[in-house]
Amino acid sequence: MLGALVSLGALVNVFMMSAFYDISVKLGVAHLILLASFLLLPDVPRFVNLFVLNRSVELEHRRPLFRGG
Repeated sequence: MLGALVSLGALVNVFMMSAFYDISVKLGVAHLILLASFLLLPDVPRFVNLFVLNRSVELEHRRPLFRGG
């Protein structure tokens, strides 16, 4: 989550710089912004609780992808 947040911030900066200075990397950066946003989608309710509603946020409990043998 932290990596996706940092990447999203940096990519938005790169996109704005390329949009205002007419550098031709807008489409590639836009795709990377969508990918970083997709990684952050499961955590949006937690972000809203923390930053907008000023509520406490519980630890995340993720299920394992594979069962132990």
